Amino acid sequence: MARPQPSVTASRISARKGFANRPWTCSGSPEHGRRPCARRWTSTSTISRRRSARGCCSPPTPATRARPAARSWLRGRRAEHSRPAPPRPRRARLSTLISSLQRTFRKDAALMKSLEVVLARPVADMPVAADFHVVERETDAVAQGQLLVRVLDLSLDPYIGSRLRGRHLGGAAPTVGGRLPGECVAQVLESKAEGFAPGDIVAGEVGWSEYGVLDAGKARKLDPRAEPSAHLSVLGMPGLTAWAGVTQLAKVGSGDIFTVDAAAGPVGGVAGQLARLLGAKAYGIAGGAEKCALVRDVYGFDDCFDYRVEGWTDRVAEALPEGQTVHFENVGASVLTPMLQRLRVGGRIVLCGLAEHYQNSTPATLPVGTVIGKRAHVHGLVVYDFYPRWAEWIELATPWVLSGQLKVVEDAVQGLDKAAAHFERLMRGQNQGKALVKIAARA
Repeated sequence: MARPQPSVTASRISARKGFANRPWTCSGSPEHGRRPCARRWTSTSTISRRRSARGCCSPPTPATRARPAARSWLRGRRAEHSRPAPPRPRRARLSTLISSLQRTFRKDAALMKSLEVVLARPVADMPVAADFHVVERETDAVAQGQLLVRVLDLSLDPYIGSRLRGRHLGGAAPTVGGRLPGECVAQVLESKAEGFAPGDIVAGEVGWSEYGVLDAGKARKLDPRAEPSAHLSVLGMPGLTAWAGVTQLAKVGSGDIFTVDAAAGPVGGVAGQLARLLGAKAYGIAGGAEKCALVRDVYGFDDCFDYRVEGWTDRVAEALPEGQTVHFENVGASVLTPMLQRLRVGGRIVLCGLAEHYQNSTPATLPVGTVIGKRAHVHGLVVYDFYPRWAEWIELATPWVLSGQLKVVEDAVQGLDKAAAHFERLMRGQNQGKALVKIAARA
């Protein structure tokens, strides 16, 4: 039986009515027992007179039907055009960079054991390098309210010598193998405390170590305008000590004649510079020609006297025939006694440190009769009393540091393994400037 041919007229009419290029599904040919082929077609205005090869009631095949290779190429082109464009690269967010930095540092801290300097034996006299040794310890877990930090710079100060023997107001003597006292500046690696984030630079005490855990309540977030190590000298405890003695106790001002011993050190150096900034004349006392040159040429004192040279007190008398109005004491009786003799009536004395008495059991004495005769005002200085006002000093001093009006001089060594020998140099008075140990660079 011949298959019925589609009506060309009807197909053309369908095309004219807008049915061209519309997809539809074959419904089969019930009259010939054909089942639908379930294929979708797109009719065209030019219609072939032939049915599909299947013989079903599918629409007429276009005369210009694409070949299999052409259809494959066409599908590839359509897929290419329909493929979504690749996303544009996004800039890494600051939080992402910080998280990456935190993971990197935390991994390093977990994989590397932290080196730490501890006491090897009890200290009875002046500390020497053999009193210390280096150990390896695992970093502590960080609890809520604490910071994991990487130490950048460690501060070595004269008070530590008396602290090691339990003779300082700062606390009890450390035990053998225990953590040593000492301020440091460090970078935060992990924070479990509000107000601190990885990357912050802070100051606090975590021992003489590479890494440590610091209570957030005892950490100071540092002003980023100045170098971090400056917060251990001019902007740190030595600078705060000098500011408290010069401005809050002695109240130095224009017209004063100011003298200070241990003038090449961080406290004495800042005290003399500060006195000059306030309008006074400053005279230093130091041990050795090199230190006196530092005091005069770098710190800018009016003059400096070398107490190791015989007859140094005669030089003081020549330079200050009428005496000084303020004396800032850092050493002890050997300097205080002759300088008290030169003090003007009604002068002020600030008792800050007793470095020569830290290393032995000889008590410091004060000639009370001379104090009475001079009607002197004697002030005992404990820097811990001024810790609540630390920010006040930093706000005042930072512009002076940045402008160069307050000079920062550091006596630094590289590496925690050199800390013990450097501390012995400090105890022997061989340092020039602030004694520091450089442990790591800022990331």
